[in-house]
Amino acid sequence: MAFNGLPAVFDDKVQNTELYVQKRIYQSLKFLTLLPVEQNETGLFTNYLNGEVDVSEPMYTNNGIDFNEIKFGNGDTVGGQTLPIGFMYRANTRDQQRGKYDSNLQSFYNASVVKISDFFEDKYAKAIINGGRVSTATLKAWTSAANIIENEITLDDEMRYDANDNATGYAPDTVLVSRADKIAIEKALRKEDYTPNFNYIASHKITDGDMAFFDGANPGATIEKYADPNYSIIQSLANDGITATEDGTPIPAAFINIKSEDTGRPQTVDNYVWAESNLNIKDSNGFLIVKGN
Repeated sequence: MAFNGLPAVFDDKVQNTELYVQKRIYQSLKFLTLLPVEQNETGLFTNYLNGEVDVSEPMYTNNGIDFNEIKFGNGDTVGGQTLPIGFMYRANTRDQQRGKYDSNLQSFYNASVVKISDFFEDKYAKAIINGGRVSTATLKAWTSAANIIENEITLDDEMRYDANDNATGYAPDTVLVSRADKIAIEKALRKEDYTPNFNYIASHKITDGDMAFFDGANPGATIEKYADPNYSIIQSLANDGITATEDGTPIPAAFINIKSEDTGRPQTVDNYVWAESNLNIKDSNGFLIVKGN
């Protein structure tokens, strides 16, 4: 995630801190690079789960188009909202005089990024595993290259079509798995010099045996977040229509809020970092879930 050629507005310590923390969160929270990230001003959204789609066959007439209605089944509609999490560090200005302030502040931001990433990775992973369409396929043990490739072919077909044999519009290319399962699958494939059909991504919040297949180019979910433009210069720029650097490189969506203020007490400064987010499953067919034992 490069920030070369940023607008000149990034010229003070607080804004440079935001850039540092923003870069660290994108490195730590892998979901931010796997799924679309959208600013949610209200903090509210709706999940639509397990609804089947019924599409009638196309009809043609001599007088023009006969538009066919697409009907959605009685899926579960679940309301959701973004969740805030944040941390504070009270610094003593004497630390600055002793040369400790910058070091302590960097340690604070690094620790905050780890905690924030862990919190949201857990929320996102659970939303996907609980909100996707569960596979009904009979699969073989994921212990040999031949079995893995056969399972991939079976699941690829299952995800492309729903229970009514209608095309879902999703072509899986990415799989979320546990760290242990990713290692085991890679070892089995390399042992026999096979190349997987999918990109396996490890998450320490996925239970061993569980897997989530999805279409990386057309994911069925978005990461809803709220970055306050008063505490995020990146979001402030986005609100003004500036979403790329001066050399044309896209600036990743703002995710982190930063604030530093004098407490009014002698020699103390409060530093804050926080984020507000959650996962919005927009189509349960966008994730095919293999459940472990």
